[in-house]
Amino acid sequence: MSPDNDWAILELKSRKGHAESTLILAELLRNGNADAEEVKSKYMLAIDQGLVLASLSLANFLEYEAQDEVEALFWYKVACQSGLSLACARLALAYQSGGLGLPVDGALAKSYSKRAIEIESAKMK
Repeated sequence: MSPDNDWAILELKSRKGHAESTLILAELLRNGNADAEEVKSKYMLAIDQGLVLASLSLANFLEYEAQDEVEALFWYKVACQSGLSLACARLALAYQSGGLGLPVDGALAKSYSKRAIEIESAKMK
């Protein structure tokens, strides 16, 4: 198989609604230094296709590559509310340190940390 053929297969699967293929395409575009809007569009498609993990990936992309803290914050919250402990932990750190343009808020930091722990604890049961 060639890289072009692999890409074509992922595109076909993505068009058929395969969210994991769409996320892979988003990650490949991100790592290939594609236009930020194109990368964001692929992540959004994966989210629309029902892949919750894509919301965390999008938040990370927005924070670190696109430098859009406001939108990154929104997607971290979506990911946390959807049960992704890493997103909750990132929010806890942001409220603890004042990251993502947020004010330092120890109570919210503790709340998000607690949520992350609850999510992980539930996985162990």
